[in-house]
Amino acid sequence: MESIEKFIIKIGEYGEAPAERSGQQYRQWCESLLNVAEKLRNRDAVTYAEQLRVYHVALTINEATRMKDALLYLSRYFDRLDEGK
Repeated sequence: MESIEKFIIKIGEYGEAPAERSGQQYRQWCESLLNVAEKLRNRDAVTYAEQLRVYHVALTINEATRMKDALLYLSRYFDRLDEGK
């Protein structure tokens, strides 16, 4: 997540990410990042924003239930991406 955040900040004016990655402010930052990237038609930033949102959901799942469930969520997401290729 950290490397994606750094890269996203380098490629555009998206602002700094909130420190707490599992909080609501981080989710809002991801959503605003996605909206700005879509308006700018920056395909890379859209992809990164979607992945950050998925990582945020996995962190939330990890806090609420088990790490096993969060890893399952991530693996299903990335498997669906592979199917689309």
